[in-house]
Amino acid sequence: MNRRIKFVAIAVALAFLAIFGRLLSMQVFHRDDYVLAAEQTQVHEWKLRASRGLIYWRDGVTSVPAVLNEQVYLVFVDYAMVEDVYATRTAIQEKLGSEAASKFDTAISAKKSRYVVLARNISRERAEELKAADLAGIGFEESTKRVYPENELGARILGFVNGEGQGQYGVEGAFNQSLVGKDGLRKATTDLRNVPLSVGRADTLVPAENGTDIRLTIDRNLQAMAEEKSQKWAATYGAEFVDIIIYNATNGEVLAMASKDSYDPANYGDYELADFANPVLTDAYEPASVMKVVTMAAALHHNALEPTDTYLNSRGLTIDGLWVQNMTDRAAGSIQTFQEAMDWSFNVGSIAMLERIGGGSLNLAARQKLYDFQMKLGFGKTTGIELPDSAGLVNSPNMAYAANHCYALMTFGQCESLTMLQYAAAFSAIISSGTRYRPTIIQGQGSQVAETNIISAETSHEMRGVLHSAINLYLLSREDSFFNTRYCGGKTGTAQVPNPAGGYYDDRQTGTFFGWCSPSEDNPPELVVGVRYGGAGVLGGGSGAKSIWDDLMRDVVSYSEGVIY
Repeated sequence: MNRRIKFVAIAVALAFLAIFGRLLSMQVFHRDDYVLAAEQTQVHEWKLRASRGLIYWRDGVTSVPAVLNEQVYLVFVDYAMVEDVYATRTAIQEKLGSEAASKFDTAISAKKSRYVVLARNISRERAEELKAADLAGIGFEESTKRVYPENELGARILGFVNGEGQGQYGVEGAFNQSLVGKDGLRKATTDLRNVPLSVGRADTLVPAENGTDIRLTIDRNLQAMAEEKSQKWAATYGAEFVDIIIYNATNGEVLAMASKDSYDPANYGDYELADFANPVLTDAYEPASVMKVVTMAAALHHNALEPTDTYLNSRGLTIDGLWVQNMTDRAAGSIQTFQEAMDWSFNVGSIAMLERIGGGSLNLAARQKLYDFQMKLGFGKTTGIELPDSAGLVNSPNMAYAANHCYALMTFGQCESLTMLQYAAAFSAIISSGTRYRPTIIQGQGSQVAETNIISAETSHEMRGVLHSAINLYLLSREDSFFNTRYCGGKTGTAQVPNPAGGYYDDRQTGTFFGWCSPSEDNPPELVVGVRYGGAGVLGGGSGAKSIWDDLMRDVVSYSEGVIY
């Protein structure tokens, strides 16, 4: 009996020593290991999502949201915390759908990751319904989704945010780093339902840094006008494209950029990549006779001629063995003034301007001066606007083959390419003050000088008179109280479209018109409106573009006379 008691006593003592040793090991020697293991089970981390910066645009003199954030939720599962698999799956199926339920099944069976995303961009209402089910192992992360309250309006300017939260195209893409902000971190001890406890040794809080808001120079009212006219006239002409820019000549602010086609940024996956580009910025093309404005300004700047000087308006010329001609036989073989060359858009007249710049002939000196003048106007390089844009092409005056022929074509906008934005900035410099501003779409960034003293104020005033005369052939052909009470000017361009196989297409043209309207001759131009359209079978050229400009300009002037930017 005594032996049995001793045996039990020894066994109890040994058990006690084992327990004591185990406790000693857990609480002293391996304490940190067990604390870490406990924390891995009980401590959870959450990203505190930074709110993406908002994008505003103008509504007259105030700013209103163009892009907003909607609160949404990410739903995830931690398989180790799930208590009732069937009930949890049933709730997920009901509230989140079959795809989320399938992901739940995979997470439970695989038991590989304790953080498996079941669904993203879940509305607050659905998330609250799921939270009310009080499901252990199901967690929520608050996030935001982009909302575009005006749907397709200005989409090619704004861009969109993809499924990974990265801005693509437009402002969303160009300013992604500023807009996205910096996520924070919350680390806390939780219960089985991932609810943070009030006290925890491992609790950490690093607040999120929200993204920066962006305020655009775009006026939503002008943008809506431009898009409406673009769509209307595309249908009227059967045009493949109608592109429009409204530009503040006094400071370089872009107020609208519109195209015939747009897209819904909230459903960007339904569109092709080409739908996201902004043609006003990226399409470099041969602008045709609107470049006579540049050639005439260069000639006046170099004191090579006066608008009243004359030249022989032959039907065409052979230059470097290649034939160049006017578009029509009007006044062929007669003596014309350079003003008449602008009024009727005679190609031979613009070539004669370049000859005057060269001292009476086409030569290297003439080419160099025209090249230098175009460089000051910003051609052949990107504009510096905050969005991606094309540089276009200006051929060197020292080009090896048919240099005089190419530069003769350049006087009326062929043998070179540029974008509508480049031309808007250059045209504005010519008719306003001789100063070219860096184009911008960001409020507060206007009036940044890119080039000064391109031409004098006197030459700029003279060019306004030249362009007022040129447009009057169109406006005075009818009684019109709107234009007759304002001082307007502008220039057409009708371009053949280059064929990649060589030469030009016979059945398509690109028509361009740039112009302005001021209250009187003494008021410098403020808003410049440019139009470009064309496509297969579209042969209206500059005259058609002028009709679009006419229709739009009435609305623009009526609206802008009450707005000071």
